[in-house]
Amino acid sequence: YVDDFKEEVFYAFDTATGKETNSLALPLEKVAKGVASLSYNPTNRQIYMYNDAYLLAYQAFF
Repeated sequence: YVDDFKEEVFYAFDTATGKETNSLALPLEKVAKGVASLSYNPTNRQIYMYNDAYLLAYQAFF
């Protein structure tokens, strides 16, 4: 949580390797205060955030 309209992800876990990191800094804009879930789809490289009544999709670039 950064503020009501910004979120930042600090933690990641790689299910393929079993490795985790706390050094991530991924800023996300949101349209409402509450975030219920955040997930990544490696097939289309998108991050999905359920933000109150909204489903937001972000394109991820690595």
